[in-house]
Amino acid sequence: VWMNQPSYYQTVFFRELTAQGAEVVVFYATDVASFRKQLGWGMPVAEGFSQQVLNGIGDALRQACRHRDAVHLINGFWSVPLFIGVALLLWLLGGSVFFHAEHPDLAMTRGGALWTFLKSWWVQWLCLRASGLFAIGRRAGRFYEAMGVRSSQIFPFMYFTTVAVTAEKARSGRF
Repeated sequence: VWMNQPSYYQTVFFRELTAQGAEVVVFYATDVASFRKQLGWGMPVAEGFSQQVLNGIGDALRQACRHRDAVHLINGFWSVPLFIGVALLLWLLGGSVFFHAEHPDLAMTRGGALWTFLKSWWVQWLCLRASGLFAIGRRAGRFYEAMGVRSSQIFPFMYFTTVAVTAEKARSGRF
């Protein structure tokens, strides 16, 4: 799994995957964001899976080569350009790549017909080569379908937790 940064929402997902028998290795592009650290977030406790903050592009490409035979789930293809390089390398090596994406924040994107066309073309090109896209929420599913991703490639996905997450649990990373 390739994630932009650690998140306790995802940790429950990783633990559930391991409970189902999957071997899970998580690579983070960055450590916990400083604004989240100020809220008390920390590095999640990796129970049943391994995790690592990547040390640049060389580390990411080495890990992609090392794990080329695994099924890869890439989050943050809008926010982490490095992960597009990882996906391209994995495809060259014959790897299986799924994307995991939310609806992008349209307030932070550029407008205009040409830009919209280029984004749509880029998403279609990526998803044509991908094994599928885990759309985080119905809104994301509708967005990516409108961008040209085939509905048969879109898998609905929601964040979930198995227990109530208190501020104390979030600070400790144990939830």
